Amino acid sequence: MTTEKKMLDKPCVGCNMVREGANARFYCGGEFEEDDTTDLGKIVKRKQTYYRVIPSAEIPICDHCVKKYQLIRLIPCAFISLLCLLAFCKTALIFWHNFGAEGNLVYLPVMAFFLYGCIRMLMKVCELRDTEELRDKMAIAAHRPALSAYRFFTQREYQKFRVKEK
Repeated sequence: MTTEKKMLDKPCVGCNMVREGANARFYCGGEFEEDDTTDLGKIVKRKQTYYRVIPSAEIPICDHCVKKYQLIRLIPCAFISLLCLLAFCKTALIFWHNFGAEGNLVYLPVMAFFLYGCIRMLMKVCELRDTEELRDKMAIAAHRPALSAYRFFTQREYQKFRVKEK
């Protein structure tokens, strides 16, 4: 799953320019219905539902578009994480001053909420640093309107996904 950085053969999907980058690939899957046939070839009235995953063609995406896509999502997550950390510190100070006088535990759930928000946003920031995964997600975002009935998988998610062979 390592992508080689080289000049793209085709123009980038995002900016329509030929730059240095790599090809992205995603998988889409969905439920399909098919008539259940017997050994004699007669069609039975019941339908058989199965799940099929289809690979996409390779989609060229340049490094510049991936960086732009990454920053557009990274900056708000980092900002929200800092706000949650600030709110956690503020409620911790309020709790510290109120607990000694009154023994009030009301601020503990609020502190836990802000700490959870901070940790969750920091985890999202770490996920956004993976450019190979982002390249696949950018390809999914570019082709989502055309294939809206399907569920989409990145290459890493597809490796975890198992399809039962019949």
